[in-house]
Amino acid sequence: MSEYTIDNRARLLLLASFLYEKSDENHGLSIDDIRIYLESVGIPVNRKTLYKDIQCLNELGHDIVMEKIGRSVYYHIGARRFELAELRLMIDAVQASHFLTEQKTKDLIRKLQSLASDYDSKGLENNVYISGQRKAINKSIFYLVNDLHQAIRDDHKVRFQYFQWDVNKKAELRHEGAFYDVSPWAMLFDHENYYMVGYDNRIGKMHHYRVDKIKNLSIVQEPREGKAYFDSYDMQAFTQSTFGMFHGNIEHVRIRASYDLAGVMIDRFGRKIEIKDNKDGTFDFEVDVRVSDQFLGWIIAVGENVRILSPESVIDRMKEIAKRLKIIY
Repeated sequence: MSEYTIDNRARLLLLASFLYEKSDENHGLSIDDIRIYLESVGIPVNRKTLYKDIQCLNELGHDIVMEKIGRSVYYHIGARRFELAELRLMIDAVQASHFLTEQKTKDLIRKLQSLASDYDSKGLENNVYISGQRKAINKSIFYLVNDLHQAIRDDHKVRFQYFQWDVNKKAELRHEGAFYDVSPWAMLFDHENYYMVGYDNRIGKMHHYRVDKIKNLSIVQEPREGKAYFDSYDMQAFTQSTFGMFHGNIEHVRIRASYDLAGVMIDRFGRKIEIKDNKDGTFDFEVDVRVSDQFLGWIIAVGENVRILSPESVIDRMKEIAKRLKIIY
């Protein structure tokens, strides 16, 4: 590389960029194609120099493949940082992410498309329909997530205000605008939302907060608290036992369901649940659940082929919900 001047290095960068944008395994470029492009941007170059440049880029780790078709020779980028299928998967994930605003979604998709050739990027247009799609309106969430990760990495507390939406679709600060002082320990992505899990100094226990409802976040230059609480906090058990991230008292619940609902129950509670086959078309299992109206509503929504067997306190709460629904409807 010592023989390359600054101007020559600029030519190398332009050559690499042109190959990444305009070539792939189905679209090769001839030496004349490359030469004409470089001359169009004010860099005259001869064929011998281009051969050396391509060799240099290969030595630097760029996978430039030479292919002979008939009597002509073409060059294209072989291996890229991401395969096309990987880019499609990431674009679909970005499109489906509720916590991203529409504008940030478009920006990220455009950046991901730029990692493919111009020809392949056209095939990366969003062709996936996301059922019930809705996008965040809090445009700062993208940076909030980054700030929270930084606080966790640097072992710092955070301070913020927390809000909820009122009937006029306006952000209403909770606790009359009081600031929350929290030691963040982990980030959790659940049901299309980001949550920060942290030790709340005010209530003296672990709690979770939806990131898109956080306002005026600042990183406090103080070491985090509550490590012992977090070390005993089973994140996987928490997510499996919590419905819609609503709190409730943990109860050991026994459930009976029909055979056809086995997949539904395993998907929701995990493969570790122990199933007792009743040999009559039904099975029983037990699970620790944070009992909330959301959990009981989920049981109702699954249908008549599932019911709670114990404890009585949870059954009584289900009966109360049924009674309330009957009065309303």
